[in-house]
Order: sequence, then structure tokens, then C-alpha cells
Amino acid sequence: MIDRPLIGALRVTVFPPVYSRLPERQQDDNVGDVAALRGARIRFDIESNKPLSAGQITLSDSAALPLGVTGKNARGTLVLMKERSYHIDLRDSAGTGSVDPVEYSLKIIPDAFPAVTLLAPGENLDLTDTTPVDLLAKITDDFGFSSVRLGFKLVQSKYENPAQEFTYVSLPVPPAGTVEALVPYRWSVAGLHLVPEDIVSYFVEVFDNDIISGPKSAMSEIYSLRLPSMDEVFAQADRGHEASIEGLQDALKKAKEARKEMEELAQSLRTDAEKTEWQDRQKAGELLKKYDEVRSKMDSVKAAVDRMAADLARNRVLSKETLEKYQELQQMMAEMSSPEFAEAMKQLQQAMQQLSPDALRQAMQQFSMSEETFRKSIERTLSLLRRIQIEQKVDEAVRRTEQMIKQQDILRENTEKARAGDQASMEQLEREQREVQEHLDALKAQMEDLKKKMEEFPAEMPLGELENAQQEMNRDSLDRRMEEASRAMQQMQPQ
Repeated sequence: MIDRPLIGALRVTVFPPVYSRLPERQQDDNVGDVAALRGARIRFDIESNKPLSAGQITLSDSAALPLGVTGKNARGTLVLMKERSYHIDLRDSAGTGSVDPVEYSLKIIPDAFPAVTLLAPGENLDLTDTTPVDLLAKITDDFGFSSVRLGFKLVQSKYENPAQEFTYVSLPVPPAGTVEALVPYRWSVAGLHLVPEDIVSYFVEVFDNDIISGPKSAMSEIYSLRLPSMDEVFAQADRGHEASIEGLQDALKKAKEARKEMEELAQSLRTDAEKTEWQDRQKAGELLKKYDEVRSKMDSVKAAVDRMAADLARNRVLSKETLEKYQELQQMMAEMSSPEFAEAMKQLQQAMQQLSPDALRQAMQQFSMSEETFRKSIERTLSLLRRIQIEQKVDEAVRRTEQMIKQQDILRENTEKARAGDQASMEQLEREQREVQEHLDALKAQMEDLKKKMEEFPAEMPLGELENAQQEMNRDSLDRRMEEASRAMQQMQPQ
């Protein structure tokens, strides 16, 4: 029988790649199967039953790793870059080799992809041209990050061609070893020089710190920033006004109907002073439900007005005076939820539970006084909201006048720069000129209509502002300037 070298003990130690920051790991004795990250160093320590002259690790792809031998011991190190199997071959000092080696596996544990979620804004956003956008991204990875960046590009514009490639801005990278972090960034979009109706797509991208296979990346959902036009801002506000007015009118109608029922109930209580009928208590309960509906409607209108005022203030399209009117309206609506009216409703509800006619009559009397104040507050609020709607339209007329003067100046400059015979440029300029003319005609009609509406509140309407806008329009002679621009374009057309 041939005395061949045998493996008495196999000890495998795994050294993960440095970027993972994982500690070294020694496997149990004689466990040769290895699973580790790509790039890990694997050290094999082998103890034989007899002195060795040579040894090697033979890999399944025919590669071989020579082992260093000292007496009965052998050692070798392998860098794990791909999945294979292996076995160990030993040769003793007499040159006799080992036989029937055990086959072990080398498996790669994948380094997971990073992940990123854009928590804020986390939605498509309308903005003003000067308001920074506060971004907040949540990033995660199993071992850490090498870079984070914001990508953006112009995807739609009336005046520029869409960008072909994204522009990138580096964001702060968390410290090494961080596996989950929130990355805040204040994005100054003023530098984008957006004009109304421009749309910018943007996202956040994160790269992990895998230096072995190369950093893997992940992108957040792509969102858009949009600069709304003045038309859109005012149209949205006008829809909000109409809905709020409709809501107040509905609340006032219900309040008047409830008032009528309350008076009938009070008359019933006065007629039968000694007895409180079950029907009267039931009517009082139904009455309270109706006033609850009115209060709920008012709360909805108040929330809508608050949102509308915030949007208009953010877009900076209102005059200081109109903004102050909005603040007055908000204050008035806040005061409508008075504790006195709520207390009167509570007392009436408590009196309904009693069998005392006097208690119900007294509660009804107190409720009647509080209800009248509440109802008149709705009427005052409705009146103020109507006045604000007209004042807002005056602000709109002023802003539109200023905008059209600027647009006409730009058109004049572009016409002067255009080359004679450039058919495409001339056609584009003519389209823009017609668009400005249409807006001017619509604005004139709007101003005349506004004058009529302002006659409803002659003492409180900013008629002077509207007349100033008309004077500015006449002083700058927009009609004349448009005619001159049109003639210039026609003269530059090829004959």
C-alpha cells in the first residue's frame, strides 16, 4: 500500500474587500466551500499527515495556485473574482501525490444595488422663477456610497430647444461606512433662467462604493419642475374664487333655510309654554345637524381660500393692497368659528336631552342670537370675497399690460436682429406678433368689463389702478408699435 499525503486539517480565512469594511472571517475547520464578496482574499492553511515538497490549489477552469510549503504545512491565498470549484493537490517529500481530492465551491455574494427615493418635493411641482427648491433624498446601500448627484434638463420650452443631455450637480456624500442617509439640498433654480411654461425634468442618482466591479447606481423617479404662465396662475385663482363663492352662497342659503325652521320651532315652543313635545326636540336636533353642515361647508371654503392666497403670494402676481385684503378675508373666516356659536349649539344640544320646556326655550333664544351673528358673518365674507375677485382681476390686467410691453420690446429687438430673407424666422416672429395682438384685444375687453363690475363697489374698488394700466397701454402705444413691427417683418420678406 502506498503511503500518500492526506489533508489532516483545512482552515479557510476570508478577508472581505476593504470598501465593505467587514471584518475577516475564519470558517470552521475542514469547511472548504466559500461564499464571499467579489474581490475578497481567501487564505488556505493546510496541515498534512507528512512532510510536503509541493502543493497547489487546482481550479475548475484549469488554473492552478501554487502553495507555499513548510514541513507538514502549506499555505496559499486566492482573490475571488469569479465563481469556480477547486480541490487541493499535495505531494510529499518522496514525490508521492494525493488522490481522490474533495471538490469545493467558490461562490460570489452579490453586492446589492443602492436605492434612492426623493422624499421632497416627491412630486411634480409648479414654482416661481426665484424660489429655491428644497430637495430631500433618502439613500440606502449595503456598504456605502461614493457619490450622489442631481440630474436635470430642459424638456419643453417655447423659446429654446429641449436639452439633449442631463446636467449634473454633485450633492453631499455621507461619511464612509454609512449605509442609510438623508441627503438635503437647496436647489437654486434661478440660475436656470426659466420662462413661463418651461418644463425641467430632474432626478437624484446615487452610486455605491464598490471599487472591485465598479460603482453601481440607482436613480430616483423622474419628476418635473414647471414655471406656470401668468394665464394659468390667474385662471386657477379665478376657478378657486368661483368655487369659494359658490360654497359661501350654498352655506348662506342653508343658513337662511335653517333660520326659518328655527323661527317656526321657537313659535311652537311659545305656543305651548307648559309642554315640550317630542317632535320639538326632534326638530331641534335636525336644526343642529343643518348648522353643522353649514359650519363644515365654511371650513372647506376657508381651507380653499388659504391655499389660494398662499399660491398667489408665492407667485407674486398680486398687489400689496390685494394681498392685505386676502389677509383680512382669512382673519374674518377664522373668526367665524367663534366659541360663542359653538357654545350655543352645545347648550341647545344639552337642553334637548332635558324634559324642561324652559331650558329648551332659553337655549333656543341664546342660539338665535349667536346664529344671527354667524349668518351675517357669512354675508360679509361673501361680499368681501366678491370684491377681492374684482381687485385680483385688476392686478391681472396690470400684470398683463406690463408683460405685453416687455413682449413687444423683445419682438422688436428680434425683428431688428433677424436677417432679411430668413423665411422661418419671419414666420415665427409673425406668429408671436399675432399672439400678442390677440392678447391685447382680449385685455382691452377685459378692462371694459372690469369697469362695469367695479361699479358694484364704487367706494372700495381700485379704479385708479385700472385707469393707470390703460394709460400705460396708451402711452406706450402698443397698437402703433405692433403695426410698426408687422410692417418691418413684411419688408424683410423675400419678394
